[in-house]
Amino acid sequence: MKSPKRAYPYLYFLFFIFFLFPDECYSQTKEYQQLKSQLSTEKDSLKYVDILNQISFLAQIKSPDSCLFYSLKAKTISNRLEYEKGKADALNNIAIAFTLKNVHKQALFFYSRAFIHYQKTGNIEAQAQMLLNSAAACSALHDTVQKSRYIHQAFMISQKASTDALLGNFFADYVAINTELTTDSINYFLNRAEKIGIKYNNQYLLLHLRAIRAQEFLYSGKPNEALPYIQNYLDRARKNQWEYHYLEGLKLMGQYQTDARKLDLAIQTYTQVLKTSKMNGYKRLETDALRSLLTLYQEKRSIEKIISTQNELTISLEQTALRNNTILGDFSAFMISSQQIKNRKNQEALFQQKINALLLVITLITLSLVLIIVLYKKTRKKGKRLAELNQTVHAQNLALLSADKFKGKLISMLAHDYRSPIGSILSIIAMLKEGQEIPKAQLEKFYTRIEQDLSNVLTAFDHTLEWIKAQLPGYIFSPQPLQTQLVMEQTVALVAPAADLKELRINNLIAPDSIIGSDPEILHFINRNLLNNAIKYSPQKGIITITLESTTKETIISIQDQGPGIDADDLERIFTFDPDRKSINNGAGLALSICNEMIQKINGRIWAEHLETQGTVFRYALPISA
Repeated sequence: MKSPKRAYPYLYFLFFIFFLFPDECYSQTKEYQQLKSQLSTEKDSLKYVDILNQISFLAQIKSPDSCLFYSLKAKTISNRLEYEKGKADALNNIAIAFTLKNVHKQALFFYSRAFIHYQKTGNIEAQAQMLLNSAAACSALHDTVQKSRYIHQAFMISQKASTDALLGNFFADYVAINTELTTDSINYFLNRAEKIGIKYNNQYLLLHLRAIRAQEFLYSGKPNEALPYIQNYLDRARKNQWEYHYLEGLKLMGQYQTDARKLDLAIQTYTQVLKTSKMNGYKRLETDALRSLLTLYQEKRSIEKIISTQNELTISLEQTALRNNTILGDFSAFMISSQQIKNRKNQEALFQQKINALLLVITLITLSLVLIIVLYKKTRKKGKRLAELNQTVHAQNLALLSADKFKGKLISMLAHDYRSPIGSILSIIAMLKEGQEIPKAQLEKFYTRIEQDLSNVLTAFDHTLEWIKAQLPGYIFSPQPLQTQLVMEQTVALVAPAADLKELRINNLIAPDSIIGSDPEILHFINRNLLNNAIKYSPQKGIITITLESTTKETIISIQDQGPGIDADDLERIFTFDPDRKSINNGAGLALSICNEMIQKINGRIWAEHLETQGTVFRYALPISA
């Protein structure tokens, strides 16, 4: 049968560390200090890079920032020395640092680059591991297709290994990464991995398998069967003084106690994880422990503990975010600086090439100078004439292009502008068609309304079509005095079917005596689209408010809805049509871009604002002089 969805990202990551550098990880703190001391006396550049990469690797669990610092230093030196192994190890460490910071897209990029450099070194095991790491990153990014490809590639490469020792690691990683395996498949791969671990006396592989089996039993709802594996895991971690792994084991124990409804014991266990994590700077474990404690306190309905734990978790997350932003900023600065150094070297090489070619160029220039002067005098007059002709043709082409573009906008405007009201009328007809036993008086009311709405649409359509035909030779702005309230009421009548479907109320608060000078069809188009937009995003039974205010220079008309509002990023580009942008409906984006162009043709401007309370307000302004 299919097991529940599993996720062992951090167990997988811990196993990966031990897989590449097991000796260093068995005595992390002691080895870390020894390597730092050795760094100051090492004279061999390649060994110096290897030490930097080992220090970076050992720093990962406790401090991703330190890991990133040392790996960037190792990468810089490796680039200068053209040391492929050093480049590969450094890129791998950078990727793991980003993994620990949950920046999986960047991690995937650097795992891929590390794989390329490991290919150059011929390290089969490391190549397979980079592909599995890439699969884990894809899993975090929910890219299941690419994850499957990486797993398949890793399996194919692992077959090239000189022994089957790598397969044990691969099977364990495969189970840890692949969350869709059936229970039978899980047992098959874990059993094979266990046989290989026993064959090669790979103690850490066997420990890792115990952790996975414990996780599997916990996720399958069998906490009692998971307990022996968890206790064995804790005993081995304590015996070998693997402090970080011991804390991971305590997390498993806390999960077991929670599943077994031993909530007080679970609170004690997670409190121990929290305390030790704080003492040793294990921020991820600290955050995980706080989340687990918060859940337990919520189950026990301990209000005081919930508040204090929530506050502590918030502070921890804010500190982590601040640290991540700082280190990512430093990393970006480093990458920019590295690129600048590379660019300077390229510029220096190019400059040297130019110096070498300079004498030849000077000689050629000297010999050619007399000929150039003669030809220049002959062609100057002809060139000037051709330039004038080209400029004239270019100007004509621009004018034709502008005219064609405007005609296209007019057609788009006609097609877009009447789709919404006709669609609304069709919706009313469909509703009537599906309705049951509607009173005759109400049916008559519906038919009268449909007839009136269709008449309004056809009348507006005829006016717009006549206006478009008149503009095809080229648009000329000829303002007319217009009653602003009447113009708006005509538009409101046209969009009324759509508003009625959502039971919206449209309040036209424009004074009856308000007069503006403008193009009526362009105003109708803008009003229709802004009202359709407001109707689309308004809640059921919402209110749309239309107002007018005047300044000494402008008349400003506002259409306000009670919808969800618009993101700040979209506000800056809402009037620019981009078919690839997903944040705004493409149809609305096209209509708003046409509105923007049309308002400019009548010397106006248009913009949108997000209200702090609720909704969005679209405004357009027309000059008083118009």
